[in-house]
Amino acid sequence: MLSILPLLFPVAACPQDDPTAIREADLRAHIGFLASDELEGRESGARGGHLAAEYFAKQWLRLGLEPLAGSTKLQEKRTPKDFYLPFKLRNMECFNTAGMLAGTDPKLADQVIVIGGHHDHAGIGGPGAMGFPGEIHNGADDNASGSSGVAELAEYFVKNPLRRPILFMTFSAEERGLLGSADFVKNGPLATENMYVMLNCDMIGRSRGYLFVGGLGTALELNETLEDLLDGKRLGLELELSQSGEAPSDNTSFYRADVPALFFFTNIHDDYHMPGDDADKIDYAGEVKVLELIRDIAGSLDQRDERLTFQTAPGM
Repeated sequence: MLSILPLLFPVAACPQDDPTAIREADLRAHIGFLASDELEGRESGARGGHLAAEYFAKQWLRLGLEPLAGSTKLQEKRTPKDFYLPFKLRNMECFNTAGMLAGTDPKLADQVIVIGGHHDHAGIGGPGAMGFPGEIHNGADDNASGSSGVAELAEYFVKNPLRRPILFMTFSAEERGLLGSADFVKNGPLATENMYVMLNCDMIGRSRGYLFVGGLGTALELNETLEDLLDGKRLGLELELSQSGEAPSDNTSFYRADVPALFFFTNIHDDYHMPGDDADKIDYAGEVKVLELIRDIAGSLDQRDERLTFQTAPGM
């Protein structure tokens, strides 16, 4: 494992920060690094994909989250590797990352909210890459935007914990067929029956006032519980809502394992899987609005005392 990665802490972090704020400056710092040429497009199993995993593991360590598999080490003795969830991809090793934030209500400790997004992309002519051979696909929107959003939500919820635990995750090998998330729900150390809901952030960086929210049909109570929040006028967002449980993203792995799962997405664009998906094209103010909505959805679902009732949702 390479260890040349700098500790790029959010540039806006300071004791005087508003603890209720989702910070645009943090997103710029995260996405600026993840979508830089240094990470060579973050291909799963390759150097850049490993560097992306290391980056997020360092975030979980910095924030004081707990390794998912448990650790007998004192917190000050932990390293980023404690937050890796390795899996094999043919002859390559890949890494999901995971950090757990405890909830405030011990009675709900077995109902974990999972907030995740994939950190891999198409590399240099890797999986799904389009354009000319040899070009770096930086994947600022796909999915430095979503994985960075997970990190910023972790920053927020560490200061404002919910009653339920929250597991913050980034997945590898999404671009190869959702393989990282599929491995986690099948082989991971957290049983699917202990997952309350999964919130998936994938390509949330090109909002321009629009957001797709999918998966509302994956639990009996989601539409009613979130009805007031899903009035886009409140945040200045035009919302497109879908009941479908499946999408070409990691929420599908959870849905297929009978976990209610929501999908947040700001749509395809001309730079999708092209070398032009760069950090300077991200709508940072728009992504803040998207993350504020995801934050509020997590909080609203956490106010329920009962588990959500999983159900089979309509097709796409």
